[in-house]
Amino acid sequence: MESFPDGSRMVRNTISLGELPENLRIQIRIAGGVTFSDGTIERWITAADFDEYGTYTYDMLMPKTSYKTCHFIRVYQGDTLLNKY
Repeated sequence: MESFPDGSRMVRNTISLGELPENLRIQIRIAGGVTFSDGTIERWITAADFDEYGTYTYDMLMPKTSYKTCHFIRVYQGDTLLNKY
């Protein structure tokens, strides 16, 4: 998405879901020196964070030394883990 003078890069990812239960919770956790654009490495999102098309977009900052955005996604309905990606 964008490169900076220090060699770091901002990349954008999107989660798209067809159906959004009201009690949907998604945990996104980043590994390997990459962070979200706000400097954190973990984020919880809910159905309210998705737009009217069922899309959630987030940006990650990759340091110059990183070649991939390794992150894990866990999808919950209420307290029940549905899947891990």
